[in-house]
Amino acid sequence: MSGESGAPAGPGKGAAMWMMLILALTSALSADEMPPSRPLPDGVSVGAIRWDGHASVGSVGRVSEQCMALRPEYRERVPFYGAVSAEGTVTLASDAPGMMAREVAYARTAGLDYWAFVLYGDEAKPGTSEMAMELGLRQYLALEDRQGLRFAGIVSGHAMLEGLDVLMARLLRYFRDDHYMRTRDGRPLVYFFQAQELVPEAATWRPWFAELRRRSVEQGSGDPFIAGMCWRVEDGRKFLSELGGDAMSAYAIGMAGGRDGEPYALLAQRVEQHWDLVKRENVTYIPTAMTGNDNRPMLELPVPWMHEAQRESPEEYLRRYYAQGSPTEIARHVGAAMDFAAANPALSRGHRPRVLVDGEHRGGMARALPRRGWQRRHRPRRCPRNGDPGPKASGRSPISRDRKVRREKEPEPERPALPLPAGGTFGWQCGSHTSRP
Repeated sequence: MSGESGAPAGPGKGAAMWMMLILALTSALSADEMPPSRPLPDGVSVGAIRWDGHASVGSVGRVSEQCMALRPEYRERVPFYGAVSAEGTVTLASDAPGMMAREVAYARTAGLDYWAFVLYGDEAKPGTSEMAMELGLRQYLALEDRQGLRFAGIVSGHAMLEGLDVLMARLLRYFRDDHYMRTRDGRPLVYFFQAQELVPEAATWRPWFAELRRRSVEQGSGDPFIAGMCWRVEDGRKFLSELGGDAMSAYAIGMAGGRDGEPYALLAQRVEQHWDLVKRENVTYIPTAMTGNDNRPMLELPVPWMHEAQRESPEEYLRRYYAQGSPTEIARHVGAAMDFAAANPALSRGHRPRVLVDGEHRGGMARALPRRGWQRRHRPRRCPRNGDPGPKASGRSPISRDRKVRREKEPEPERPALPLPAGGTFGWQCGSHTSRP
């Protein structure tokens, strides 16, 4: 799908997302499944889901540049592969020579173990917006030395437009890659964005999933672990029962609040209440943690893919944002997600629990990346910004993987109790910022 300027509307049908999500995945890999360059982690595997909207080609990158250039406070979000001129204009070039190797080095230095790429067009033509959104993945796959950084796929609505046969062949090809992310028992991980939209088409998708499983097992890559990103718990239940999925997750939680820059602690509490709700429902679950939300740049521009409600009431939606959380606050929240997953192994149904952590540069979410902060063992560190010379690339991660190291006790901030809204969940779409009751 495309916006008015030809920019893809996002990973799902009608959504606009070029998010970098941070996933914390409890170690789920056996020694014989790891590539030779990657030692077996003893604790937590951490990854980042990527929506690559910062390339030097394609309309998406140009819109991102305009968003960041609106105000000085937004220009602080410009990553290391970007530049800000004396006049305040922003230039982004994540696809410049050498940038992918630097991104990998940053990821490994920060303790990341894999990236999950949103899949757009496997057959996208050069010069198209869909091709621009695929550049990050293609450059990663072309690296001679991935420094042990693994990858996974998130199926978007755009990836389905080329046909389900093309999509299946693409996933099977990735599953054969030695660097593809797998569960402890060797199952390749794959996410489906806005999976609730597949449920009404169960007659198509259930046999498609079955065929994907059959062919993957036949080629020796194992039975895929299929996770559906759903906004509501009841949608997750339907995805599991009617389509035969393995787990549910959520792209984002707690985004209906954030009135006039509410404290980040309130967002964290709303998310943590959602975890408890899912626990009571006893649904196979990959919990999501949030690093914040401030979509004002996209609303102020405005971007071509704005939701109709946002166009009609822009002033209202401009008030819906949270204050930026500190690295320590974010680390506490993600640490709480890890504690929740570890304390509720039944929710993973025999598989190691995973935690999704949501963050975005343009949306003001990934400006503070805790270095192993969710383990509370290292001081949080800032994400690299423009002008940062970057770490020296190496073939290994310097981060220790000892899960048994004692965690330091941190005082819990006082947070008022917040009731869950009717329906029990908070839904949100980045870009279109659609609140879901």
